[in-house]
Amino acid sequence: MKMSDKIKLTAFDWHTENGVSVCGNMFYNGEHVSNSVACNLFSNVQGMDEVTQLLADISGFFGVVAEQDQQTFLAGDVISSYPLY
Repeated sequence: MKMSDKIKLTAFDWHTENGVSVCGNMFYNGEHVSNSVACNLFSNVQGMDEVTQLLADISGFFGVVAEQDQQTFLAGDVISSYPLY
């Protein structure tokens, strides 16, 4: 699935797979994960509750944009290292 034509990710070095784009460095349960693994983590979530639960286990400096069906999720680290606007 490709990113919507309405979403332009022009700044930073984004990696996109399965309708999910990530940038930065992400740690899942304390372990550094590749951009491909990060995309897979977010491609499997269904709804905001699951996104929130997943983000509780993630740290680092990162940005995520995930498009699924009729929903788009945007998430970033606590200091917004990669602004999503």
